[in-house]
Amino acid sequence: MGKFFYRARNRAGSPVTGFLEAPEQSAVAAALRRNNYAIVEIRPAPEKDYFAFFRQLSGPKAGEKELALFCRQLATMLGAGIALLPALDVLRRQTENKKLRQTLLQVTERLRSGSTFQEAAQMSPDIFSPIFVNMLGVGELGGVLEQVLHDLATHFEKEHDLKEKIKSALIYPAIVLALAVLTVVFFLSFVLPNFVLVLNQLQAELPAPTRLLLKAGEIFRGRWYLFGGGAFFGGCFAWWGSRRRWGSAGLARAALKIPFFGGLLHKTGIARFCRTLAMLTGSGVPLLRALEAVQKATGNVHLNRTVDEIVANVREGRSITGPLARSEVFPPLVVSLAAVGEETGKLDVLLEKAAAFYEREVNEAAGRLTAVIEPALIVGVGLVVGFVVLSIFLPLLQIVGQAGG
Repeated sequence: MGKFFYRARNRAGSPVTGFLEAPEQSAVAAALRRNNYAIVEIRPAPEKDYFAFFRQLSGPKAGEKELALFCRQLATMLGAGIALLPALDVLRRQTENKKLRQTLLQVTERLRSGSTFQEAAQMSPDIFSPIFVNMLGVGELGGVLEQVLHDLATHFEKEHDLKEKIKSALIYPAIVLALAVLTVVFFLSFVLPNFVLVLNQLQAELPAPTRLLLKAGEIFRGRWYLFGGGAFFGGCFAWWGSRRRWGSAGLARAALKIPFFGGLLHKTGIARFCRTLAMLTGSGVPLLRALEAVQKATGNVHLNRTVDEIVANVREGRSITGPLARSEVFPPLVVSLAAVGEETGKLDVLLEKAAAFYEREVNEAAGRLTAVIEPALIVGVGLVVGFVVLSIFLPLLQIVGQAGG
């Protein structure tokens, strides 16, 4: 599948642009004609997107929480007997997310032009993932769109919960570290210069910790632009590298090796893989299409390499358990359950059990991570701040002691 950029005009003559994944350019043209679009231009999407970062800052994107609410509300409205187009119009008017509202307007235009819901959603891959599109196809083909939307809502809710657990485990240490850095910078930038003036007037002999702190403050104040520039360009390089295959793979491998945090990421990726594949295969999506849709669902490039091997195996008519067993990232429990599931025809049921097990493991790992990080941060930050405070007040205490003597 390739990604193509298109420019066209709808029946009202308004310009329409976007990206569409298709095996070849002619398939994109056919999809646009089915929507009664007048084609202006179709070309392969550039592999290197230099402006992606700025587009990400242009407006809030629809996250799992908003997609879960959208799916749940649409399923409820369909269950109440409201037709698809009026239901989408109502949801479009009430949603607060600008990007989702604009996308729903485009989807309704495509539906009015004769497209299926799956085709209309497939033309907005920045909002609707391959998992969403495949599930819509199953729902429309089997006449179970309402149930499929409920399943998607549950899927997005669980995905949101997993991300929130990781954020909750990291937000406390991030805040504490930020406050510690700001405290040290404040002392070095504002308190220390005035303190140096006082010590110079008293001509006091400085202890080693104070001399070390004064030297650090002198270097920081004289080279602050180097520290700031290094942090800025280092962050830009890290972001740029994470957008490249070599960078994302290296960061993924490094992240999995971080104590405590690596285990949390590892279990989160396995839970996502098992739950997403179970949902797709249980809904009737063919195994190969389900695996292709789930390739990016783990959120970790290192795990996705094993998924790539599984896809290649299934294309050749072989089992999925071979690549799972050979990989170093999928535990024996998942391998065993997948093997039994393939033999008994209950792959979705057993993968759902594996997903539930690893989601519980993620909960416990997040709790352990918080329990370990909190005291370690308190001790570490206390030592740093204590050293700064001691370095400032130690010479003053010496001067007071000499004066009293």
